Amino acid sequence: MLLLLNTTKTMDFSPLTSTDIAPVDPEMHKTAKIIAAKVATMTTQQLADLMSIGDKIAADTHELFSAWGQPGKAKKPALFGFSGLFFKHLDAPTLSKNQHTYTNQHVRILSGLYGILKPFDLIERYRLEMGYKLAVEGSTNLTQFWKETL
Repeated sequence: MLLLLNTTKTMDFSPLTSTDIAPVDPEMHKTAKIIAAKVATMTTQQLADLMSIGDKIAADTHELFSAWGQPGKAKKPALFGFSGLFFKHLDAPTLSKNQHTYTNQHVRILSGLYGILKPFDLIERYRLEMGYKLAVEGSTNLTQFWKETL
């Protein structure tokens, strides 16, 4: 059985204490680069319109994607990087080694940028929900773009 989670808008990239499972690059990292590059070309106003967000959050999002993928950018395992309600209650830092192993085998996280993530896939801070109407490679939105792959 797999538990499928959705990403959250809020992320926590404070320093991580050690985990018992080695983090890895996401399986669809190359595809994420394509999407991130497309978002990086958008203006702050285009991002505000796409995401229905204010100017400050749009400017922060633009800054995130402009620097996405550059060497030295902070990365964190997905399970520890998202800080929405479910992730707070899961409290990943308190999980035992056995619970980390179980979680890595039975939890997946849907992401507009990365497609699907395993809990210990390394991610950078970003804001991009699956439901956004971002046209990528012939698709009209991210859900349509990822549908066949996922």
